Formats: sequence, structure tokens, C-alpha cells
Amino acid sequence: MENKRTFSRIEFEGETSIIYKAITLSAELHDISLKGALVCFNEKPPIQLRETCHVELSLPDSDIVLSFECEAVHAHENYLGLQFISVTSETLTHLRKLIELNLGDHEKTTTELAFWLK
Repeated sequence: MENKRTFSRIEFEGETSIIYKAITLSAELHDISLKGALVCFNEKPPIQLRETCHVELSLPDSDIVLSFECEAVHAHENYLGLQFISVTSETLTHLRKLIELNLGDHEKTTTELAFWLK
């Protein structure tokens, strides 16, 4: 099966806080790309598809927190796929570096970022 993804995903574990309807939910980050993330909850996530939420990802061994406005785009069992709909320039800079370091491919990350910025 051909992979039609435009953005490379990296597996990256991290504690994630999801603010949804004035409550904060804890989830584990499974993977992340420039365009979205897959998170796992201990039980079926309460967020419905097409609903929006705010996500904060604390990078391990760092005081850096990535912050995103997201839309839930798919769900399966305890997993929830999130698409980023709003990202600050500071978060985008840290996310790009994180992905580039884990991919080990500066050119690919630069190409994906250019595509994302269109």
C-alpha cells in the first residue's frame, strides 16, 4: 500500500495535556508531524470528531512546551488523531527542530515546512 502522507511522522513519547470544554485531560503522545499528532488515552477519548481542543506537549528534560489548537479528525479505540489548526511561530520552530533531529533529514523537513506554509 502506498503511503500518501505529505508530512513525516515521528514516534515520540511525551506527556500531553488536552484542554477540552474547560477540562484538562491527560494523554500520551504516540507520534507527531508538522501537521498533527496521534495521542492515546487510558480509556476511550471523550472528544468527538470535528471538535476542537487545545493541546500542550511538554518536551522531556526541557522547559519547552509546544502549544497547538487542534481538531479531532479520527478516533480508534483509545487513540485520537489531531490535526493542528493553529500553531505559534515559537511552537512551529521547536516542532520543526524536533522532527528534523528525529528524521535526520534536513532537506525533507525543509520541503515539508515549505509545503505546510503554502
